[in-house]
Amino acid sequence: MEKRRFRLTAAEIAQCGLFVALTVAGAFIKIPFPVVPITLQLTVAQLAGFMLGSKKGAIAVAVYVAMGLVGVPVFASEPYGGFGCVLMPSFGYILGFIPSAAISGMSNKGCLKFWKTSLFALSSVAVNYVLGIAYFIAVWALSGYEGLWHAVALNLLCLPKDVVLCLLAALLAHLALPSLRRKNGKIKAIDGKNDNNQ
Repeated sequence: MEKRRFRLTAAEIAQCGLFVALTVAGAFIKIPFPVVPITLQLTVAQLAGFMLGSKKGAIAVAVYVAMGLVGVPVFASEPYGGFGCVLMPSFGYILGFIPSAAISGMSNKGCLKFWKTSLFALSSVAVNYVLGIAYFIAVWALSGYEGLWHAVALNLLCLPKDVVLCLLAALLAHLALPSLRRKNGKIKAIDGKNDNNQ
């Protein structure tokens, strides 16, 4: 039995490119908040999964991460880009955006009720925080910094706002996906007719 090869159409590449750009923008939209400013990277990563599906959403976010690692200044904090970013305690959260998008994208396969979409959103936040905090602890300990658990507690202060933002993303996706699926269905039908006419 032949395995189906995963290929992206020009339209799908454009969709992924749009979410790469939105993730970059989300890094630099900073809303003042005690201790750590609110950025929208995780929210956009979740929306990428919701709107594009697991594979394409994860690809879009992975491209964003790769851009930062090769030196494009797309990350939210200094040094903003370059391979040296892997030494940032917060880099685990950036890596966590990829599985977060993939988990959110699992809700893209069918018309789910809002509470089910919300569960995927909350799961993606949980995965991001587990990876982010584990990476944070490892870098903090290896670097010999003091006050580890106080720093971890400061990380957790951001959790409530990410939960609220992820639920807003789930609501937006829940409202937008039905019309998006209808539009994609029409495009596929037109493409199918064109293929048959050739």
